[in-house]
Amino acid sequence: MKLTFNESLAILVAATTVGAVVFVIAEPIKRFKANRDQQRQVAIEQILEAIKKDQIDNGGSYLQDIAMLPTDAPALIGMAATGCSTSCAPLLTQDACIDLTELVEQDYLEQVPIDPAAGTREQTGYYLIRTATGALEVGACHPELTSTIKVSK
Repeated sequence: MKLTFNESLAILVAATTVGAVVFVIAEPIKRFKANRDQQRQVAIEQILEAIKKDQIDNGGSYLQDIAMLPTDAPALIGMAATGCSTSCAPLLTQDACIDLTELVEQDYLEQVPIDPAAGTREQTGYYLIRTATGALEVGACHPELTSTIKVSK
């Protein structure tokens, strides 16, 4: 079956239109995901900065909840007393979340940041690790466009 010029042109226009529609729909979704990842990056930087300022203001001592963390054991940040070990895959976090509301009470943070897509006050979607060398790592549990979002100091 041979197509006429007009039929070929109509198919080309239809295919181009479908491609443009897919691009217009997909591009905003990618931008929304990038925006949420940027919010996550800002949030973890704020958390780490608040912890470090508190540590400096307290003569080098961490908040009690941070000081009591087992080294190299990730803890989900939040207010939940249990159920925090399954919310930050692939990391295996502890069952109890680490509560950083004391940083809010002491005016180091306006509020404990919550992941823009998957967080709650009980389980924020961010984690904290205190290493054996004393460094801290704060990261996002649910990045969308990158494999990891984390900062350490």
